[in-house]
Amino acid sequence: MKKTVSYFADNGFLISPELLDDIDSIDDGKIINFLNKDLVVINKELVKYLEEGRSKELNWISFDEARVSFEKSGADEEYTSFLDVIFERKTEIDGNGVGTENPLEQEDVNGSVAVLQSYNEKPKKTGVEDFVALFNNRYKALREILCNRTELREAVSISRVINKNNEKIALVGLVDNKRVTKNDNLLLELEDLSGRIKVLINKNKTEMKEIAKEIVLDEVIGVTGNISNGFLFADKIFFPDIPLTKELKKSHVEEYAVFISDLHVGSKNFLEADFHRFLDWLNCGNNDETQNQIAAKVKYLFIVGDLIEGVGIYPGQENDLKIKDYREQYRKFSELVDKIPKGISIIICAGNHDAVRLDEPQPVLGRDHLGDLLDRENLFSVSNPSLVTIGATKDFPGFDVLIYHGGSFTYYADVVDDIRLKGGVTRADLIMKLLLKKRHLAPTHTSTSYLANSRDNLVISKIPDFFISGHIHRCTVASYNNIMMLNCGCWFPQSDYQEKRGIEPEPSRAIVVNLHTMETKILYFGDES
Repeated sequence: MKKTVSYFADNGFLISPELLDDIDSIDDGKIINFLNKDLVVINKELVKYLEEGRSKELNWISFDEARVSFEKSGADEEYTSFLDVIFERKTEIDGNGVGTENPLEQEDVNGSVAVLQSYNEKPKKTGVEDFVALFNNRYKALREILCNRTELREAVSISRVINKNNEKIALVGLVDNKRVTKNDNLLLELEDLSGRIKVLINKNKTEMKEIAKEIVLDEVIGVTGNISNGFLFADKIFFPDIPLTKELKKSHVEEYAVFISDLHVGSKNFLEADFHRFLDWLNCGNNDETQNQIAAKVKYLFIVGDLIEGVGIYPGQENDLKIKDYREQYRKFSELVDKIPKGISIIICAGNHDAVRLDEPQPVLGRDHLGDLLDRENLFSVSNPSLVTIGATKDFPGFDVLIYHGGSFTYYADVVDDIRLKGGVTRADLIMKLLLKKRHLAPTHTSTSYLANSRDNLVISKIPDFFISGHIHRCTVASYNNIMMLNCGCWFPQSDYQEKRGIEPEPSRAIVVNLHTMETKILYFGDES
């Protein structure tokens, strides 16, 4: 035993006491070959990882630091969850249909609406180790998507290529830094679970440099190129993106889905009369018989966040409130929604003005918010973000709808040149397309307030048929690779606060989609007199 312990110590490793009884059975050569030369404590998790034939793509120094942090805090349960993510173990589903490995996924089927993903995990104290686990999970999820591309199937870890010269390589990494050099080249710094590398994009490669303008910090990308003297000279950049082969679905029956958001009930500026006109339309009370025929076939209504104006959202907001108690604001909202015909399935999520935490994923709105509305059989309160399926039948798989209020949108409208110069927050279509290409709803660390957990719940793992949002009060219809992108308008005119933020609202509008033909219309319910 002493000989084996000395062998590890001479090579820069310490042995955890828990392994002393089994030390002679450990394949010491295998461990030495797989680990860095920096000081690492060899424990049972490391040995099990190598015995399972795992790859070298793990930074054991950071892993050991996280382990020590867990031990000091006595967070045994959190450490177990951390290991589940690092070693990609499966976990059992608890009684609420939610597992620790995948707290966003559940399935609640009622009629033709199925809730596929809706965050419903109990809050807990978070630490550095939770952020480590989250970014590791993001990297692994997006790496798997990227490595489905032919060019990246042979992607290797950074630690295995950093010392090579004049070799063609492919790798996948998270963007830690991005800057323009004094020679006007673009320099990226990528990292994976094993190390870091600098990637240079030559200024003369115009097409690739244009693509690189869309790169944002903390996203995961693929790169191919030639490595020399510790630099990767890139010749191609790859985003996770949506494949061109995405099918455009059409329902077998003629029925309609309606999309709205940002009511801001409780504000002095809430356009209540316009919203009543919308409710009359849903109840087939329009003077136009053609419109009544459409309304009679509406089966789904999505309300994508900011149901109420809230309290204390911005300085001086109290002067803009008609209803000053958020509970009363929700009661007023419930009274309005209760007028919607019972045959319409209503899907609701929270936004940044609602009375739940700002960190995304935001939890479902419960009975404290929606009261007796939750007793309606066809009302679904889901998290922000969430994923639901509508319109499924025995012969048709239905439409997968990705719901996200849009908390990150203003950030990308400001920092991505192509979006800022083409209209900024007025171009929801460009923002939504960017996020679909990243396969993430808020890839940059500071772009939204998020909940650090063992899983990155903002990764777009399943390709949707609809991507719907709100937040910036613009009514936009667009398409990207057969995904329909809808940004809903609002029921609230431009305020002084919005004007300062550059938001130009398009109020009193609803987006109506014929699910049989996929024809889309924007209906206006303002006073046209």
